[in-house]
Amino acid sequence: MGIFFPFLLTFILKTAQGSSTVAIITASSIVLPLLPALGLDSERGKLLSVLSMGAGSMMISHANDAYFWVISRFSGLEMKTMLKTYSVATILMGSVTLLIVYILSLLLL
Repeated sequence: MGIFFPFLLTFILKTAQGSSTVAIITASSIVLPLLPALGLDSERGKLLSVLSMGAGSMMISHANDAYFWVISRFSGLEMKTMLKTYSVATILMGSVTLLIVYILSLLLL
């Protein structure tokens, strides 16, 4: 269950400020000292934590994300259409990835 905290923290940071890279770096600096409390202080636990943060960084790409605008401009889609399609697709990507990481945690820990 400890893999959900890194996911949620990265997800909140990504949604608030838009950059996946900044969200992962910030979340990793917060999560590292908490790994023993989360039960993720083994090598496999650290790996699962990183994967969980990667899943959180994929969640909800919207107007404050630069990549949202790259896709919007290159595809010629309007913002309303992008919010309906791409933002929903990123939610699905992050959710499916978290599910896979959770299954891996059951097998590895």
